[in-house]
Amino acid sequence: MDALLLPFLNAKDESESQQHLQLLLTGSAEPLLRAIVKRQLHSSPVNRSAGDALPGDDDVCGEALLQLLTRLRELKANPYQKPIEDFLGYVAVVGFNTCHGHIRQKYPRRYRLKNRLRYLLRHDQNFALWETNDESVCGFARWKNRSPREGARRLDELRSGGSAFDESGLASRELERMDLGELVDVVFESVGHPVELDELVNAIAVWKGIREDKVDSVSEAAEGASDRLADCRVPLDVEVEQRIYVQRLWTEICQLPKRQRAALLLNLKDGQGCDCIALFPISGIASLRDIATVLEIPAQQFAEMWNELPLDDNNIASRLGITRQQVINLRKSARERLARRMKASEGI
Repeated sequence: MDALLLPFLNAKDESESQQHLQLLLTGSAEPLLRAIVKRQLHSSPVNRSAGDALPGDDDVCGEALLQLLTRLRELKANPYQKPIEDFLGYVAVVGFNTCHGHIRQKYPRRYRLKNRLRYLLRHDQNFALWETNDESVCGFARWKNRSPREGARRLDELRSGGSAFDESGLASRELERMDLGELVDVVFESVGHPVELDELVNAIAVWKGIREDKVDSVSEAAEGASDRLADCRVPLDVEVEQRIYVQRLWTEICQLPKRQRAALLLNLKDGQGCDCIALFPISGIASLRDIATVLEIPAQQFAEMWNELPLDDNNIASRLGITRQQVINLRKSARERLARRMKASEGI
């Protein structure tokens, strides 16, 4: 059982129990949930441009907290039936699942398109999908690791129509009827540069005429719920591949020198500057205790640090007893080594 839960589980009276429950929910769970909700609901261009607004952060956080409250009360009643070994990891899973449930329910077709594109880009030898500044970038395989900066401008010109579109290879094609792989090939030829995956999803959704059905009433939402859930499920092969990739990445991180591991993991951010270390416990690859062990930090101390992640370079430097510039250099070396090792493993 996670040590964070013991004061609540061992409380002798209702007043003490409620006090510890409140601390768990508002002190430990809610800050992590709000960080996850902010990242998941507002960071992706796909979500921002998909039409109607998503539910408010408070609504999604409230739903997740209600699930946690129910689970903690069940745990109090029977602590050894289904113990929680990693409470913050469990909170993260609840948070991501709640966010994904809202996104999938509101934009199932767009969500499914992104998964199909991700699978295509990773399995067709003509294409590639890679990370640049923590953004998913795609293009022809020969463009791998190039910046998407120029591609963003060009793709936006094509998507907005006008002369740029008329002069491209897209103008003479029936885009809605084209095979997805063929369409992606023509898009890359027309753009001439790598593009961010989310921007490609936006463009292809427009050209394929992919629109989400507007639900006007609660009854309509209930009637269509089963169809939406079936349509938006991540294909099993995609889910397996993603898990294998994260497992391989974690294995390579564990083999980094100690200071490189710390410089990387304590400041592991996505393109919006949000912490993304939760990827490992969410995917079930590594628990918070596993991460603490790799960082050589006591589990309880790391749990207390969790809501402060990602740490800034000055903080990391202080913890490691080195300079800020050394932290930056260590993280750069770690990323370069991981890139080489992951690339080499793809060729196996």
